[in-house]
Amino acid sequence: MEIDFLTWLGDPIYADQPHELLDDAVVQRNERGEWLIDASATAKPGVTAGQVEVALSTAWTQDLRYEYREAHTLLTEPTSVTLQAVTQGGPDDLWVTAQVRVALSTPSPA
Repeated sequence: MEIDFLTWLGDPIYADQPHELLDDAVVQRNERGEWLIDASATAKPGVTAGQVEVALSTAWTQDLRYEYREAHTLLTEPTSVTLQAVTQGGPDDLWVTAQVRVALSTPSPA
């Protein structure tokens, strides 16, 4: 799943092209932390919090989650948008937790 996040975020090693809304992606796997996948990126100049929310939610529900079960939430603050999510591959499969924090280039109005 770590590579899936790197690909979606436009990492040049894994993705065919840069992400249209995000730059500076970093993805870490932490098997002992609260989030197995912990990622961050910066929104490109002019990208709004609303655009980031739609991009994160759509990517999670359509591309990144496992099919069996998932839950996610978006936390929007003046300087960032964060996706917090969990998914499971099957009834007895492991759970994967993920957090993606996107710093906004231009803070959104409170």
